[in-house]
Amino acid sequence: MVISKVQLRDLIANHLKQQNGLIGLLEITLNEMLKNEGNMHHKETFGNKATGYRASENYGHDKPFELLGIGLQ
Repeated sequence: MVISKVQLRDLIANHLKQQNGLIGLLEITLNEMLKNEGNMHHKETFGNKATGYRASENYGHDKPFELLGIGLQ
């Protein structure tokens, strides 16, 4: 799916209006960044399946959010 920056901005703005929208957006963003970084690492290092990231639970504005332990995707 390809969306424009304007469409993405509108989607993010609508998500932020929801209860705990900021925490959800941060969780999605961080997990996707970790996943992409791990995938780039796997392409560069043959045979190494570790990324150095482990699952963790953190708190933001009194609501927990989860960072996934990222393996091969």
